[in-house]
Order: sequence, then C-alpha cells, then structure tokens
Amino acid sequence: MPLTAQSAEDESADRADGSGSRQATGPTSVEEHRNEARRLRKESELMRARAAENRAAGLEQPEDSSEAEHYAMLADAADLRASALDEQAAAADELADAVHADGHDSTAARTRSQAAQQRARMLAEREEMLMAEDPAEAEVHAQLAEAAADWSRAREQHAFAEQARSSAQSAPPALAAVLHERARMNDAWAGMYEARAHKRVAQTHGETDAVRHYEQQETAAEGRAADAEQRSATGDGHERRATERRSRREAHQRSGLWRLRPGPGTLLSGRTGGLDPLSAERAAEALRREIATIAAALEEHGPIDRNDLFRLTGARYWGPGRFGAALRAAIKEGRARRISRRTYAPLETERE
Repeated sequence: MPLTAQSAEDESADRADGSGSRQATGPTSVEEHRNEARRLRKESELMRARAAENRAAGLEQPEDSSEAEHYAMLADAADLRASALDEQAAAADELADAVHADGHDSTAARTRSQAAQQRARMLAEREEMLMAEDPAEAEVHAQLAEAAADWSRAREQHAFAEQARSSAQSAPPALAAVLHERARMNDAWAGMYEARAHKRVAQTHGETDAVRHYEQQETAAEGRAADAEQRSATGDGHERRATERRSRREAHQRSGLWRLRPGPGTLLSGRTGGLDPLSAERAAEALRREIATIAAALEEHGPIDRNDLFRLTGARYWGPGRFGAALRAAIKEGRARRISRRTYAPLETERE
C-alpha cells in the first residue's frame, strides 16, 4: 500500500537514526552481516537465473505476441528484484564495515547502508510499477520509486559529510575548515533531496499544502548548498595554491634526476593517438565505458566532490590520467556538469 507523506517521513527518520525495526532486530556482528550479504547475493543469482529462463521462454513464442511480452515482463521484474537483493547485500556489507569503524567513519558506513536500502526500495517500487495493471497505480509506484531514489541520494550526501568530518579531525587547521565547509555543503544537498522526496510522496496523494511546504524546504536547502559550495570553493582555492607551491618545490628538487623517454602518446595528447585501428577502437570503447560510469554515479548520488566521484567510480583501477580525461569528455558530451571548482553534478539537478 502506498505510503502517506507523514508515514514516509517517519520511516525516513527511523532509517536516518538507525532505529528502524529491521536494523534493531537484524544481525549485529561483523560475521552475521557478512553472512547476510552472502545469502542475499545467492538469492540474487537465483533471481537472475529465473530472469534468463523467462527470456528464453519468450524467445520460443511468436514475435510481438502477448505471450512473448508477458515473459519479457517477468524477466524484467526478476532482474529488478535481483538488483534489489544486490543493494540489500551492499547494505549488509556497509553495516559490517561500520562495526569495525569508529566515530564519523562508522556513521558514514551506516548511512551508506541506509542509502543502499533506499536503492533497494526504489527497485522494488519499479517492479511494482512494471507489474501494475492500472496506469494510475503504476504512476504512484513511479513517483515512490523516484522518492526512494532521492532519499538514497540524501543518505549518500550525509555519508560524504561524515567522511569530510572524519578527514578534518587529522587535517591541518586550514584544510580542516575547508572540509567542515564541504560537510555543511553535503548536508545541505541532502536536505534538498529529502525535501524533494517528501514532495513526491505528497504529490501522489494530492496533499497540496504539503507539496508547497516541501517545495519551500527544497528551495531553501538548495540555496544553503550553493552558498556552502561557494565557501568551500574559496577554501579549496587557498589549499590548492599551497599544494601547487609544494609541487613546484618538489619538481625543482627532482630536476635533472629524470628524463622523458620516447614512447606512445599519453592520454592527454589523445586517447587513441598513435595506436593501430584495433587498439584505438578498444581505447575508444574504454573511454565510452568510463564516461557512462561517471554519468551513472552522478545520476545516482547527485552533486559530488571530485575525490568522492573518483572513489565511487573505482577510477583508481582505470590507469593514470584516465579519470580526468573521462570526466572532461563527460562534460563535453553533456553527461556531466561542473557546478564549482571541485563539485560535479548530473545534467539536471535543478528543482522540477
């Protein structure tokens, strides 16, 4: 049964402070969380096998027939359920990490777990939307899916804030101030996404006054986020100039010790320069894949610091220089946009 705006708010608050019934009665030790994650991933594998069986059955039906469409729908539903199980497994792994961590790091892990649970909820709503026979019911589930996605983005932003606070504890005073400002920025973005989620739920029930209330909260939070971004960018500029001065000193100290060697062009001189056609095509395909990964991360998490985007995309495994090249290409292709010196966002983050 669809949530009301008030019940959705109550559940979101439970998830935010870790007092939800699932967490209170669920696994508590690291090993229990890991076992739960393994169990969920096994269920996911079985569900994907079911999706494959349904797709195979659909291929045996006459093309464009109602039977073929039915099996395709069952396969899509099974895939959505498998993905939801994967998110629940990720949530369990984050809770295991939280047990090992302390302070802000532990809070960040628990918050990422809540984000994964909301993504699982989003996928469940999409499955309900897919299976709904009534268009009005399908639209309700579509709105609730978007609301869950916004709650997930909000929890991710809170997690980024906790990570920034954790880093600030061991940082020099100037950098610590920048990190605290970045944390306030992340919290403000989280507030915007939370208000947007509540607004979506209120819209599904025609609660006009609640919609206006949450629209005002969304606008206010967006303004706070923009102000915090500006302050963070100013602080980042001071820190960047100090880093550049250190880098120049180190480069001067190393001068004469290293020499450039002849070889193929670098990523900055062109991803495919000097390569044979087959290698060039492989490099181009890798770039397309990396751009898609960046775009998906921004779409899922919303405005994000460059370092956090680097971590979320797994760019450390791509190779030297490839993340920067892919990020520039994503902006050029309209798959991402830069909203401050170190913050990137999906193409659409404005209020709807």
